[in-house]
Amino acid sequence: MRTLTEQEIWELYELEMGSRKPEDYEIDRDQMKKLIKAYSFMTDFAAKNDGRVDELKYEPTHESCGITGYFALFFLYGDDLQAFNEIMGDIVSISIDALLDGTVCVSFTIPNVFRRKQ
Repeated sequence: MRTLTEQEIWELYELEMGSRKPEDYEIDRDQMKKLIKAYSFMTDFAAKNDGRVDELKYEPTHESCGITGYFALFFLYGDDLQAFNEIMGDIVSISIDALLDGTVCVSFTIPNVFRRKQ
């Protein structure tokens, strides 16, 4: 069996994504609730900690949705820690990165917010 090159993998990905149409997808209400919960946490935390959250962008054909926030400090305690722990079970990935400007970038991915229509 031959191993695919990185270029071939990207070409296959582009072929698959190019064949998808947004109208073939619908919202999964349970997953959308998780997205709203995570987004609310991020915007509330940003408001209390002089941070900012990117506008929520989504593409139904990608199925999952991401949330990204930027903070001078990402320190969780009390109610914020409890809320953060509650959304941890709803996400498939989290990224916490220190940026060159001294801020902290925090990103979540909520899976399957959109699903292919039956």
